[in-house]
Amino acid sequence: MVHGEQGTAKSMLEELLVMLIDPTLTRTLTIPRSTEELIRELSHHALAYYDNLSIIPGWVSDLLCRAVTGSGFSKRKLYTDNGDIIYVLQRAIGFNGINLAATRADLLSRGLIIQTESIPKGSRRKMRDIWKVFDDIKPQLLGYILDTLVKVLKWKKDNQGVELVKEFPRMADWAEWCEIIALCMGEKEGAFMEAYSGNINLQTQEVIEGSDVAIALQIFIDLFPDWTGSATELLEKLQVVAISNNIDTKNRGWPKTANRLSRTLKILQQTLREVDIEITWDHEPNRKRARILKIKKLSSASSNRPQAQNHAQNDSADDTDDTDDTLKELVQSDPPKRPPAYET
Repeated sequence: MVHGEQGTAKSMLEELLVMLIDPTLTRTLTIPRSTEELIRELSHHALAYYDNLSIIPGWVSDLLCRAVTGSGFSKRKLYTDNGDIIYVLQRAIGFNGINLAATRADLLSRGLIIQTESIPKGSRRKMRDIWKVFDDIKPQLLGYILDTLVKVLKWKKDNQGVELVKEFPRMADWAEWCEIIALCMGEKEGAFMEAYSGNINLQTQEVIEGSDVAIALQIFIDLFPDWTGSATELLEKLQVVAISNNIDTKNRGWPKTANRLSRTLKILQQTLREVDIEITWDHEPNRKRARILKIKKLSSASSNRPQAQNHAQNDSADDTDDTDDTLKELVQSDPPKRPPAYET
């Protein structure tokens, strides 16, 4: 998942990788408009890179997750009533853009976030010169990759039962292979997992910063480290927190109903646990169908939550405490009310 300002060779990086690993006339792709077309496109490329994406729709994100992990797809064969065309896919996928196009936690957790750096004017080169050098060194590059894979397979055969990775991340099998590859390339044991842990932290940060609900919940949990109540009650309180911190509750991403909030929290549940916020659901005693939310701050460490924008320039610790006290009073009020500045 490559992102960076314009002119940082994002597309060129991916084109070079494609021409080394999966040469094709269409070096980078565009997202089609239908699921069927996207599946067909992925089936024709072992390495599918999508160029210049600003946002990834939900249905595309879900399908890319399945294609990376490995999944099967089917469609009706033309001119038949019961014939099927079966696609079984497991693909290496990438995309680039000025901003990170992926926003969903399940897609972010399957990839690597790479931010490109600006190229100084004196270091820029013409396309034809880059491709000429690439064509000259391509046999050596490919040979190095294949030689490394031979070492990896031999290491795997000679060290059966040896576990290099002690705590597996989401992509467990992939992480193990990457750790072995790094070892065979001369890196110290644990070098890949150390680097990948930093990347997982970036993934968590991107999910939190991309979700207004997650930002509001971080502020809320600082005020109420151990809270229990219904989704309806939580939504009312988060509305107050959001308004007090200039979070737009009218955008499409903000849940308008308790049911929508519960769905959003389930998507964020694993990511929030990474920042020491645990969310669980339980049935309320003496009521068969009622469910209650339990939100708990697992650590007493100070939160990395952003300060309210309307107090961003106030550096006084006392003033910050006053702000939190005022916000706490607003959240605790029953029914919740808007701060005076917003009553008009």
